[in-house]
Amino acid sequence: MPEQGMGMLPFSTDSAAWMCTKGAAGCSQEQAPPLADFRWGLAATAGAISWWHVDSNGFGTYIDAKAGRKWIIVGRRKGHGHNFESFSEVDLFFSEGYELDEPNQEKWDLEAVILPPRTRL
Repeated sequence: MPEQGMGMLPFSTDSAAWMCTKGAAGCSQEQAPPLADFRWGLAATAGAISWWHVDSNGFGTYIDAKAGRKWIIVGRRKGHGHNFESFSEVDLFFSEGYELDEPNQEKWDLEAVILPPRTRL
């Protein structure tokens, strides 16, 4: 088992894997952890709320509703309908006037989704 260090918790598998490979061929002892590649988990109690934001820099996010329900609002790029390929385009985030922590309703078609228990989005 790897040493506890760098804030690593025993249930943090990405950190555990990093600590086990650190110092191996191709992974120097001095190299910083690749935080952009780590998975992050959040938990919330009933009634918790988070404001408009882009999860995980917009890439690779999934949401599991373990218990209770999760109400989430997702955005599709205006004028693209159900073209899922547009989800891979990041240029909109760098366009003039884009506010990262705002809904940007002029750029997105917004849709509310309710996740019942034991579902994944």
